[in-house]
Amino acid sequence: MKAQAPKEKKDAVELRGRPQEDVLNEIQALVPKNETRWLSFSFSPLARGEIEIKNTKRGLRGDGFLPLRNPALPTRDLGLHLRVRSRRITGSLAFRAGKGYLDFHRLNSILKRHPLALGIKGVEVISRPKIKNRLTSQGELEFSATNVKLKIQKAFLGSLDLSLTDQGPRVTRAQARLDFKKIAKVEMELLPRKDGYLTGKVQTDVTLGKAAGKGEFVWDEKGLQAGGELGYQDEKFDGKVRLKVASADRAKALLADKVPRWRPLHQPYAVFAEGTLTFHFTDWLTGSAQVIIDPWGHFTVCGEITPQAEIELFAQKDFRRELPPLEARASYGIPVIGNVFLFIGLGLELWATVGPAKFYNIKVSGQYSTDPEVAKDFRIQGSLNISAAAGIDARIEGGAGVEIADHDVKAGVGLTGRAGIKGYAEATPIVGYREQPETGKGEFFISGELEIGAQPFLGLSGDFFIEVDSPWWSPLGDKEWRWPFLNKEWPLPGTFAVKAKVDYVFGSGKWPE
Repeated sequence: MKAQAPKEKKDAVELRGRPQEDVLNEIQALVPKNETRWLSFSFSPLARGEIEIKNTKRGLRGDGFLPLRNPALPTRDLGLHLRVRSRRITGSLAFRAGKGYLDFHRLNSILKRHPLALGIKGVEVISRPKIKNRLTSQGELEFSATNVKLKIQKAFLGSLDLSLTDQGPRVTRAQARLDFKKIAKVEMELLPRKDGYLTGKVQTDVTLGKAAGKGEFVWDEKGLQAGGELGYQDEKFDGKVRLKVASADRAKALLADKVPRWRPLHQPYAVFAEGTLTFHFTDWLTGSAQVIIDPWGHFTVCGEITPQAEIELFAQKDFRRELPPLEARASYGIPVIGNVFLFIGLGLELWATVGPAKFYNIKVSGQYSTDPEVAKDFRIQGSLNISAAAGIDARIEGGAGVEIADHDVKAGVGLTGRAGIKGYAEATPIVGYREQPETGKGEFFISGELEIGAQPFLGLSGDFFIEVDSPWWSPLGDKEWRWPFLNKEWPLPGTFAVKAKVDYVFGSGKWPE
């Protein structure tokens, strides 16, 4: 009949370091003839468990499994598979698989059931490994696996060695060779952590299109990761981008909508880069742009390029022409002091101002890619504003003064009347280059809106002043002090403005629309 497992814990039959003859004699003493017993077995400190032993007419019979007490590899159902017979005990490290067992000689079958059995994801054994795995007649467990050839993630090649510790099989050496063709070749040593997972980290040269630098690749239980900065420089862009790596599916989800031409990836991982670069189309048109360098090394601008907020094309310039002034005075002499006089003066001045000219609200947009198969559609848009004004000023001054030793000292009030017109021109041009996908031919174009306007006006200002006019030989020189008390301006009827839309292709020979 079938024996029941013992309710009380009993001392285990120790297997390690004992000749099998001694172990079999101990089992014979514990299991009477024609009876069945559950016995505890131990291979200290590696494994411990209970096995049902039958002592029949044909001798001892037992087949069971001793789970590892603290396995070094990150997996369950790993232990020591034992077969007890009257003349010998056989054993090997194995994985429990339903009612059966998988020996380490069947590594690929083990990996199908236990994907992380070797501490690394996506592993396939591609050669017949040299494996020792047996319990000797002297109670020792021989286990080793050397130069096990692997394929990692269906593309990368690698190898590893396994050896036995008090925690069971453990990876003692592992290497992965990750070949990204012209981008990078990565050879990484993988080391086991305490939890059994294999990890590695290495720095290597990376060239992704025109971006180059040192990349850091890391392998752990999550798979392959990458980091580091690559320098980028061409005629229009320079700066640094961040190196990244993702699974093929993840890379497609991240980049397919941002890259103008997505192609199938033939590796499980894709290397790419992204970041913010400085661009310099001209000396005055500079800024920053978000970019992506795809797994094929092609450079793509994401969204709009952002130049500086405002560019002053030229500063305000003033033009003035003063006509000869007229002055009338009535004077009378005072002994000792000199002449005291009253005066009234009239002056005319023609004036004009141009500027400043500013280019603002700048946007650089379109489809910019270094992929030769992608049609280019590139445009610069902004607002251009130029101000101008012209007019005439008439100034009348009146007051009193005194003449002392050929020096005139005046004090009075001045009023200035101004008549003029202010004008502006504002345009929002789009200048760009586009290619026709059907023909591959490109064309430069300009389009946008233009507005020109003007406003007549009158102005009046006034001030108090003191003025000193000195002869040429005087060290005092000419001086003037003014205190404004009035400054008004009134627009006049007659404002006008003209708007126009322009769409023109350079070299077309057609009138602009």
